[in-house]
Amino acid sequence: SGDETILDSLSSNITEFVYDPEHGSTFDSWFARYADLFDKDAEKLDDAAKVRLLMRKLNPAAHERFTSFILPRLSKELTFSETVAKLKTIFGSPVSVFHRRYLCLQTTKDDSDDFVTYSCKVNKACVDFKLRDLSEEQFKCLIFVCGLKSTRDSDIRMRLITKLNETTDISLEKVVEDCKSLQNLKQDNSLVEKQQSISAVNAVHQDRPAKPKHKQGGGGKVNNNQPKTPCWSCGGMHFSAECPFSEHQCRECKRKGHKEGYCACFSSGSASGSSKKKKKKYGAKSSKDVKIVSVNNITQRRKFSEIEINKVPVRLQIDSASDITIISDKCWRQIGQPQGTAPSCNAKSASGGSLDLAREFWCDVNISGKTKRCLCRVASPKLDLNILGSDWIELFGLWDVPISSFCNKINSQQSRTEQSLQAQFPKVFSSEMGLCTKTKVRLTLKGEPKPVYRPKRPVAYSQQGAVEEELQRLQNLGILQPVDHSDWAAPIVVVRKPNGKVRICADFSTGLNDALESNQCPLPLPEDIYTKMAGCKVFSHIDLSDAYLQVEVDPRDQALLTVNTHKGLFRYTRLTPGIKSAPGAFQQIMDSVLSGIEETCGYLDDVLIGGRTQKEHDRNLKQVLQRLEEFGFTVRIEKCSFNMEEVEYLGQIMDGDGIRPDPDKTSAIATMPPPKDVSSLRSYLGAVNYYAKYVPEMRKLRFPMDQLLKSGAKWNWSEECQRSFNRFREILQSPLALMHYNPKLDIIVSADASNYGIGARIAHKLPDGSVKPIAHASRSLTPAESNYSQIEKEGLALIFAVTRFHRMIFGRHFVLETDHKPLLAIFGSKKGIPVYTANRLQRWALTLLLYDFSIKYVSTESFGYADILSRLINTHVRPNEEYVIASIELEDTMEDIVKQSVAALPVTFKMIQAGTQSDTVLKQVRQFVQTTWPSNQSKVSDPQLQQFYQRRDSLSIVSDCITYGERLVIPTKFRERTLQLLHKGHPGVERMRSIARNYVYWPGIDEQISQRVRSCEECSRAAKTNSKTNLESWPVPEKPWQRIHADYAGPVDGNYYLIVVDAFSKWPEVISTKRITTSATVTMFREIFSRNGMPETLVTDNGTQFSSEEFEAFCSNNGILHLKT
Repeated sequence: SGDETILDSLSSNITEFVYDPEHGSTFDSWFARYADLFDKDAEKLDDAAKVRLLMRKLNPAAHERFTSFILPRLSKELTFSETVAKLKTIFGSPVSVFHRRYLCLQTTKDDSDDFVTYSCKVNKACVDFKLRDLSEEQFKCLIFVCGLKSTRDSDIRMRLITKLNETTDISLEKVVEDCKSLQNLKQDNSLVEKQQSISAVNAVHQDRPAKPKHKQGGGGKVNNNQPKTPCWSCGGMHFSAECPFSEHQCRECKRKGHKEGYCACFSSGSASGSSKKKKKKYGAKSSKDVKIVSVNNITQRRKFSEIEINKVPVRLQIDSASDITIISDKCWRQIGQPQGTAPSCNAKSASGGSLDLAREFWCDVNISGKTKRCLCRVASPKLDLNILGSDWIELFGLWDVPISSFCNKINSQQSRTEQSLQAQFPKVFSSEMGLCTKTKVRLTLKGEPKPVYRPKRPVAYSQQGAVEEELQRLQNLGILQPVDHSDWAAPIVVVRKPNGKVRICADFSTGLNDALESNQCPLPLPEDIYTKMAGCKVFSHIDLSDAYLQVEVDPRDQALLTVNTHKGLFRYTRLTPGIKSAPGAFQQIMDSVLSGIEETCGYLDDVLIGGRTQKEHDRNLKQVLQRLEEFGFTVRIEKCSFNMEEVEYLGQIMDGDGIRPDPDKTSAIATMPPPKDVSSLRSYLGAVNYYAKYVPEMRKLRFPMDQLLKSGAKWNWSEECQRSFNRFREILQSPLALMHYNPKLDIIVSADASNYGIGARIAHKLPDGSVKPIAHASRSLTPAESNYSQIEKEGLALIFAVTRFHRMIFGRHFVLETDHKPLLAIFGSKKGIPVYTANRLQRWALTLLLYDFSIKYVSTESFGYADILSRLINTHVRPNEEYVIASIELEDTMEDIVKQSVAALPVTFKMIQAGTQSDTVLKQVRQFVQTTWPSNQSKVSDPQLQQFYQRRDSLSIVSDCITYGERLVIPTKFRERTLQLLHKGHPGVERMRSIARNYVYWPGIDEQISQRVRSCEECSRAAKTNSKTNLESWPVPEKPWQRIHADYAGPVDGNYYLIVVDAFSKWPEVISTKRITTSATVTMFREIFSRNGMPETLVTDNGTQFSSEEFEAFCSNNGILHLKT
């Protein structure tokens, strides 16, 4: 129709709305950009059509949030103006008007800003300030409040800020009257204030001397003596002899004479051990500098509290000396990465040092059953701070509440247990890597297989230094040894980490694993473990650090573990993850370690310890640690748990009462929402059909839903549909449709992804050929993950599945099912991981190297059992659980890689983002990457799009930019500028292409580089000159050390050699080195020149060490003529 044509035309000119208030992307700013379009270009459309247009342009997360907000109404029931108003409310700025005005008044020019940039910053801040809405009196009041920086005025300041945000009817005169009134109230309140301070939270500093308090002694006399320190029994400002808690029995330690929370002080018998107590007020430091105190050397007195932030459990250390509450970056990710804004304050430690904050956001916090809206700060990724500060303590009224009522006693006990064990077994809990001293692992080949020698993988020039540094680190640890020759060789997979370093893993799936015999040592069966742990009431769990790498491989078999790198051949001396027989071999060792210890079992690198009583548990725990110390193993204490009342294992929960099913097995089904449209209903019924044999009266239950699939049927999810849906859900969680894990049966793991979620299922294949599920899992995609390409979403689903079901599948063969065929070439190829695979997929493939699996393609039509979990999921983004997979962790580095690439280009990161969004071809590429590419290349007409189609499996979306592997795709408008940079210095065709392959890509870049060099006169002259040059020998110098020639040789056994030869005497100087960087090269030349003097001329090749600015400066400063061949 005409309206639809207009809608399609307008929609193509409007960018998608993504709510990101942290970077200023709110609905107000987005709608302001297109207001004229809706007013004029869309004036022929009715309200309903305009609303449909708005709904089209909301990204999936924003659309879901909006539709949930307006329930029970539907978007089609709203007028256009109502829709816009509600969108502005939902997706507006999360900070108050006062907050924006205060930040505006703090605007300053940075050293890196030019005056135009600074003026833009001022303009933007003033718009947020809302100058037009501010009267003269309001402005006076604003200045008045901003000047109240003293902590003594914090409660007055808070009252005035609330008033400024809520009303416009305000004047300076009224503000002053309010201040006087509040001040009088404070003074009156102090007259009737209780004599005894009952604060239960520590403070470590006071802003001013405490006022003397008059206390009633015996006979009604007034005691004017003021103690210098607080009472060590309760924290009050009085002498301990006068403490009202002298006969009080503590509820924590059951002893008399002190208040809860002061047990450590009382038992020490020293007043010096207590801290000064001071009641802090919420927002006590509203100036930009706030104080954070975390005393790390007195952990025995730490108190922790388990609270909920946005309904996610979080453990925070109680620290009343901190003015604000802070969570770590890791914790922020666990609660779903809520959107926030830049921090409005500067945090300082107790010593005065600056602490970096990444952001702040408003959240719903639940403490002891109370829920309040709170402002939470997030520390930068390098800081591991999780602190419950005085702002939340004040807001929840916890100052007068015994600390034991909301702190986590178990965690306090856990901390004390950890300290005690670390003191008794320092070698076991050492941060250094352990080495098993009792045995070595043998690797057995199947008959006499033909050795498989794989060539090295190419490594970008820009990353060779980091790879060499990691290889050297592994050599220093004794994990790798350089070799000159080997019949066997596997390639390595390299993954870059955020700190610029890399992680290296051997890809033994390329040949060795097929030639190895499996280790027949059986892994523990669930029933054996449940029987052994029966009756236990106390449990502990120990996790070995880099478990496999702590076991040495027999020297006779180390040649099999050779890896091929750009620096030569190296062999592993330790058992490394990814070896087919490693799990069985390691299990055999763990069985020996734990032999004879009761109520203890080991499953690979996890050790479970139990006891029927605390004493029995402690005895078993110490025996295990003693045995680990004897064998030379070390453990990661941060991954260990002690003195637990229950423990989860293989889908069951063990406690003092026995075993029971883990509700998490069926949580994906239990939280599944009903279908919302015909498409999701069709997907749901497809999955239900798969379980038809377990569902009695299938046809009867399906009937009300089937009516909605009929042609022309109006969508109406009735009560009858809901009853059928609920019944289906009950059946799918019942023993009829689920079975217990049995490692004797074949295992099948299935995973699928949709545009907004991923789902997984683990199942057993029964002897009769039927398949029965063990457990289900699903979760929503984060905003960043929703931008992944479809192949990356499908790859993420597989990784989610294997990590979620890790304990059930690690060390056992299983079938991994997917309905995305391209993943078979990446995750199932016997030739190894393709070199030019997208970086995310490479990292995930590296993780899958640790598992023994066969990957299988299943058509989408037959994949309903996994598809349903990815499409019908709870809308709440649940926190990602942590799973240790043989010590290999995934690092989210893609954004760092992109920014590093941009740093080398003549454009900024924001310019690339904007250019990508406006580039016609790249907009289509991005759409294809995020959804699905056409089924074959013939359906792609544009020549540039065809080139992208051929590379589609290596394309990713990172921070609104497109990447090809690790190379940044440059928009058309910036390609000429990038070519100019590549051509700078006239390096020639091959060198330009080499540089480009490290950083940038666009269709036809190689041909454009060739044309640029051919059209350059200087390049042409150099090419002609080089072609006519006759080879001549160097002239003989007149004296020794007049001219010297230098070059590197190697690698030989992992070493390089700097060789320097005097052209006159032919005297050689040779220095062995592990590093061939510029700085190392300069150091070696200084050593040589200190013995022989400075030469007049130095001749080298064009190696990066010799062509760098640092080396040229070295030669110039010493008067040496540097010639390059």
